[in-house]
Amino acid sequence: LVFPIRNSARMLVIPALLVGQWVSFLMGHSAMPLIYLHLLLPVAAYGGLLQQAMSREKWSSLQKLERQSASLQDHYAAACSLLSRLCDCVLQVDEQMTIVDSNRNLEAML
Repeated sequence: LVFPIRNSARMLVIPALLVGQWVSFLMGHSAMPLIYLHLLLPVAAYGGLLQQAMSREKWSSLQKLERQSASLQDHYAAACSLLSRLCDCVLQVDEQMTIVDSNRNLEAML
């Protein structure tokens, strides 16, 4: 049997199935589905808790990334403002070293 859960939970499933077969042999085969239900329910709850923890961690990291992005944009705007006050002309270029936007000071100087 292969279950899409972590190894620690998989180690709980196989003994639960074996115990379920043993108890159903002692009590008769009519109690077998109920025994499996009671033995596998904690494993399913454990898997649900793991899934919730992983989704909470993912959400937390996305929130942290958004805060860092906003902070980086604020720092970029502050640096651009400071450079425009200190320098005669500030040019913004992209990776290919082409001018991104026009600058009035450069136009006036030329």
